[in-house]
Amino acid sequence: MAEAVEPGFRHAGKSFAEYAHAGFLHLDHLADLADDAARSEVRAHAFQLGRAIGAAVEETESNLRNLLKQHKTEWENFMDSLGGCSFLAERRSGKL
Repeated sequence: MAEAVEPGFRHAGKSFAEYAHAGFLHLDHLADLADDAARSEVRAHAFQLGRAIGAAVEETESNLRNLLKQHKTEWENFMDSLGGCSFLAERRSGKL
């Protein structure tokens, strides 16, 4: 990770690395919600969201699933663009 940070950036300490790791995990988990295995979890979120915005659960779930699928596509493309030796790829594989 140290190689990925601008040389003049003075805040790249342990806390910065932990925030980067947490942000990565959140984006990775969000991509996982596009999988069929997460359908019941997405439906529960769609129910809550639909109630909050006054929309039908089915429509909200469909829109939410489309958003998650798009995120997963973009996230996978991003991860692929980094290559297998990147900080994030190593985090994802459990090497770090």
